[in-house]
Amino acid sequence: FKREAVSAYVTREGNIPVTLRVFADKDDYTIENREDKLSGVMLSAEIPITPRIKARPILNYTYYKFLPQQEKAKRYGAGLYFDYETRITTLSFGYIHNLGDSTINENEYRNNRFWIQAKFTL
Repeated sequence: FKREAVSAYVTREGNIPVTLRVFADKDDYTIENREDKLSGVMLSAEIPITPRIKARPILNYTYYKFLPQQEKAKRYGAGLYFDYETRITTLSFGYIHNLGDSTINENEYRNNRFWIQAKFTL
């Protein structure tokens, strides 16, 4: 397995920081004779609700190309998560909806993901 990846982002600071990230990856699976390419863009923001609570909306788009099967796919996503920060931990919960559109009908999908996480800082 070999991966080549490049990404760049720009952030507008201020009361509501907004970040735009672009990326491209190429994965080579030499044993399987397979190559996956993807490129995309992600837009996110950080909206303070209180000094300890932040809302974080996210939008993303990724274009995939899978070789040698010649499959092309697009993935769209939109979500929202919240962070609650204390002195030693950040609690997060969120939701994202993804839609996968492929040239191979059996590989099209929709999914909804919910999560809860805790991060501890010493």
